[in-house]
Amino acid sequence: MSESAGLLARVVTLGFFIGTMVWVFVGLRKEYVNLEAPSKRFYHDLRLWTVLSMLPHVIVYLFL
Repeated sequence: MSESAGLLARVVTLGFFIGTMVWVFVGLRKEYVNLEAPSKRFYHDLRLWTVLSMLPHVIVYLFL
């Protein structure tokens, strides 16, 4: 694979990951995601944990 194709693949992949994280955090309603949450505290928001769990993937694609 040429170097430019590898760079394009990395940019597209990062775009999908980052786009999904933005959509989860901004696009999904808090009330919909946290129907059965034990409390309304920020650390019970599943949108936050989804973004945090995807960050290692983004870091791997950026630096490895």
